[in-house]
Amino acid sequence: MAKNKKELDKDMMFEKIMPALAGNPFSSLAPTPAATQSQPEAQPSEISALRSRIGAVRSIVPNEHPMPHNVTELAVDAVIDSVIRKFNCCPCNRCRKDIAAFALNMLPPQYSSGTQEEIEALAQQIDHKEVYNALIKAVLYVRSHPNH
Repeated sequence: MAKNKKELDKDMMFEKIMPALAGNPFSSLAPTPAATQSQPEAQPSEISALRSRIGAVRSIVPNEHPMPHNVTELAVDAVIDSVIRKFNCCPCNRCRKDIAAFALNMLPPQYSSGTQEEIEALAQQIDHKEVYNALIKAVLYVRSHPNH
């Protein structure tokens, strides 16, 4: 099936910008004749070997070590709804996310890894006065500058 002019131009520009990906067997773009002339074609056995190596790397990473979590985010999430209600702010998801982002940018991040219970215990130890102050500032700002 013939491509229209815009699609050809996009493919050509992508190949010029990212020449290393033009011959990549995992790329979603089919290589052009110019790319196939300059680079040898990968054999199916090589591709399956690469895929098996990628799968082996994924299996090495243990699932028992969870990623670190921002404990401050849990503390903000615990009290954000009550602050939104007290200040009569829009409770939609967009405003709620804006308020949380604004407050979290004012607070220092505190990352911790461990079990869910340990992380929740650390969230209880955070100074809630700072969290409330940041949330109040965020609510006042988002209420005066809503994104909808």
